[in-house]
Amino acid sequence: MEVSEAKVPLVSVIIPAYQVEGYIEQCIRSVTEQSYRNLEVVIVYDACTDRTLELCRYWQSRDNRIRIIEHADRRGLGAARNAGVKNAEGKFICFLDGDDWYEPAFVEGLVEAMESSGAELASYAGRYNIVDEVKKAFYYLIPGEYSLAADRQIFLLRDIHPVWNRMYLKSWLLAQDIWEPELYHYEDWGFQPVAELSASRIVVAAGAGLNYRVSREGSLSGERLVTYMDDWKRAFDFIVDRLSRQGILQENRQCLYYYFRENMGYNLSTAQKEEDAEAIEAIREMDTYVKEILGIGQKAAFLPVLVLGSENVRRCADRVCLIGGSLKYLGGESLVREAEGRRVLEHIRSIRKQTLLILDFMEEQKAAGDAGAGRFLKVWKEKCDGLVRLLQDKKELVKTVLVRNRLSLEHGSMNQRKTYRNADSLVQMNEQIAELERYFLERCEANQVPVRAVTPPASHCFTDEAMGERMSPEHANSFLYAGVGLAVFRIVLETDFI
Repeated sequence: MEVSEAKVPLVSVIIPAYQVEGYIEQCIRSVTEQSYRNLEVVIVYDACTDRTLELCRYWQSRDNRIRIIEHADRRGLGAARNAGVKNAEGKFICFLDGDDWYEPAFVEGLVEAMESSGAELASYAGRYNIVDEVKKAFYYLIPGEYSLAADRQIFLLRDIHPVWNRMYLKSWLLAQDIWEPELYHYEDWGFQPVAELSASRIVVAAGAGLNYRVSREGSLSGERLVTYMDDWKRAFDFIVDRLSRQGILQENRQCLYYYFRENMGYNLSTAQKEEDAEAIEAIREMDTYVKEILGIGQKAAFLPVLVLGSENVRRCADRVCLIGGSLKYLGGESLVREAEGRRVLEHIRSIRKQTLLILDFMEEQKAAGDAGAGRFLKVWKEKCDGLVRLLQDKKELVKTVLVRNRLSLEHGSMNQRKTYRNADSLVQMNEQIAELERYFLERCEANQVPVRAVTPPASHCFTDEAMGERMSPEHANSFLYAGVGLAVFRIVLETDFI
């Protein structure tokens, strides 16, 4: 039995339109042809010089659900979206850029997620990237509900900070006074931390609902880096101001520096590749400014990272390498295998400046299968003793973090998981990993080698099947990697540790 449109919530889809004459019709059509019919389309025309307005008016004449707001002068995406929200009549708000388009059930899927969960914000787990008209799925979130403050921090770090792959509860946006910073660049980057850290519940629907046209010619994302550095700073100031007003800045400051540094690392890499000295200097000045505002110690920069162990621990460490630092991954190396163990010790012995060592022992359980359990443990303890003695000699230079990674016993999503058929054998392997960790920590304590240990929360230890790759129990999920990375990052930021 069909539900009448009057009995389902109205959804307002807000489309900023600027210089998109070649794309706007596909965009509008994807909204008007949604499987969910009770919606309105609010187009905010941002003073173009092409035929965008003419095409929008044509579609308005065909569908009375379309309204057009016209800006006499260009004001940018942030101002356009804010104008749309102020004029929207729907219970829920969606944003869509004029050069992108929805999958047919985009709105229906997010309304269902919002209504069933009571969330203030809903997103799809991924999107389709369109490069040279080739469509490829890209997933970056884990389906399920996020209601804990710590989980929402990790959600922010796993997000790619777009506003257009999601749905917002309008009454909540207005009650929390959440608006986009009115900038030409970085408006999404400034908006997302405020929205995501303020929400009490976020829900992620499975699948990819939106088609994103990557860096089309003439789009804002193709401009030179240094041209939008001022907007980057203004967006950061916007985040600080809004979270300060809500009284949640202090508890989120390390997370925000992690969030900032991730974008900073991308920008620095781009500037270095283009040999843009002006942009490189501006980025470093921005780093100093952000640290000062957030109360982050200035000496937290330029820290090399050495990773020993599984690819899991490398993924956890990926974003811990602070701006200007370097990351060396001794992938797949085991202390027990003679040549590999010798290379590990030689590398640590060669360290001449302060370095962060991040390790786990998941690779060692693989070596146990090669050597036989009894002989393996005896040989491994001997090699471990050698490692600890070396760390004792280097303890003024090498700061060690042990990540207590485990093989996943389950696979699935945040809300629904299945147990691996060979879970009993996986439990035994995890017990062996735990035994190695205990011995290592005991020897470090006996030799006065400082070690900090990070234990991933059991609720996050599962293999993420939605990502479509690395499905074995040896690999976890991107949400866990980001969470452990944030935990290690916090250790790095402690001045007494560095």
